[in-house]
Amino acid sequence: MKVTKIRVLAWRLRFVLIACAILAILALTLETLGAIHPPSHRVLVTKNPVEAGTELQASDIEIVDMPSSLVPEGALTALEEAVGKQLVVGLPKGMAVPGELLATSEFFANAPRGTRIVSVPIIADGQSALVSVGDSVALYAPPDEYSADGTSTLLVDKVRIVGISQADSSGFLSSEQSTMTAFIAVPTKDVPAVLGQSSHSALQIVLLGEK
Repeated sequence: MKVTKIRVLAWRLRFVLIACAILAILALTLETLGAIHPPSHRVLVTKNPVEAGTELQASDIEIVDMPSSLVPEGALTALEEAVGKQLVVGLPKGMAVPGELLATSEFFANAPRGTRIVSVPIIADGQSALVSVGDSVALYAPPDEYSADGTSTLLVDKVRIVGISQADSSGFLSSEQSTMTAFIAVPTKDVPAVLGQSSHSALQIVLLGEK
């Protein structure tokens, strides 16, 4: 008799039981979806590969949702933070744009201890084509046009490349020679000599092969 009553009660409550089952399945589904789609963060990324030295335009970048665990420290979140600013290293498509990779006052102020980051025109040749960010190089003043032996003068040795700009085919000052711009961490004591020489001629660069 008791079993019969239980069956009758279950039959009368069948719709309630079905609703509870559906709610349980829905809750489990939402929990699963939450695990599949982790928390995200809106960040600025490159639409296409962007070369070092590019002055970023709105067409180069976009805002997307990125999993929070993949967002690098210092990643920018608004177009106006990057538009019109120069990128000091190249970035592939879809890469978040950190503020520290833009040639801003913060970038120049972030020089390693005992150095200053200076923007230096470099003669575009076989050596300069091989350098990349992080390389150790030596900077030379090219031979003076009146030099008898045509020897270059060492300005500073073992300095670090921290950024590279695109080559400039228009040359430096009145010269027809192609140049590029390198951002280099130069010891503070050597900055006057480097800036003094680079103010009237592009410099030669020698890759030292050290990282």
